[in-house]
Amino acid sequence: RDKKADWTVLIYMAADNNLTEQAIEDIIQMEQARVSSAVNVIVQLDPNQQSPDPQARRYKISHNNSPYIASPVVKYLGEIDSGDYYSLADFVNWTVQNYPADRYALFIWSHGSGWTRDDDSRWICPDNHSLSNMSIAGGDFKNAFMLFPRKMDILVLDACFMQTIEVITEVYAFNDYIIGSVNSIPYEGFPYKEVLELWNVSRSPHYLAMNIVEQYMISHLPGGSQNPDNFTRRTTCSAVQTSKLPHFLD
Repeated sequence: RDKKADWTVLIYMAADNNLTEQAIEDIIQMEQARVSSAVNVIVQLDPNQQSPDPQARRYKISHNNSPYIASPVVKYLGEIDSGDYYSLADFVNWTVQNYPADRYALFIWSHGSGWTRDDDSRWICPDNHSLSNMSIAGGDFKNAFMLFPRKMDILVLDACFMQTIEVITEVYAFNDYIIGSVNSIPYEGFPYKEVLELWNVSRSPHYLAMNIVEQYMISHLPGGSQNPDNFTRRTTCSAVQTSKLPHFLD
């Protein structure tokens, strides 16, 4: 058990689908970041069945420039269902217990459908092996947060179509800031090296929330770190300060 950190950043990668390769690339990006020892970065990766080693595991991210994942595995989990909200709650509870900090940021990384008109497709974190996902409209997503040991200071939804008022209303009470895109998120996702290095500049949740959005937008501009091929992309990203929500919802 580590001494108390300033922040612990938790990244839940539900990649038991067609995103495993991208998850590995994002973890390699995280490892390229130079982050203060006062900040823990803990990742849970659930890869797909086609992976050389399909069992889920947790990493404590350490800085290196290796072309493959070189951070230590702190726990092997075997085969899990990342589409079950208990898996998300278990990861958060275990990390808060083992890597205590003054503040916490949670990234939920996967596919998402947000809140669409089709009742069957309001979900996040599909697990192809288990043929499951977390239903947002059905309450699974909110149930996970109800099992967390505390509020998250920042929640980042690195999945498509999540930043809608309907999705935010499900979980705003459990998070101080919520970041995401109302649109699809390009395959490359958030720029994790730049995002993690923001913690070296300021550790204020408000600063981090605004600048995670800015780094995401910059990275997808033509020639940006997530768009080296100069595509023209219509990207959206925003941060919501949830203390404003009750008044807004009224």
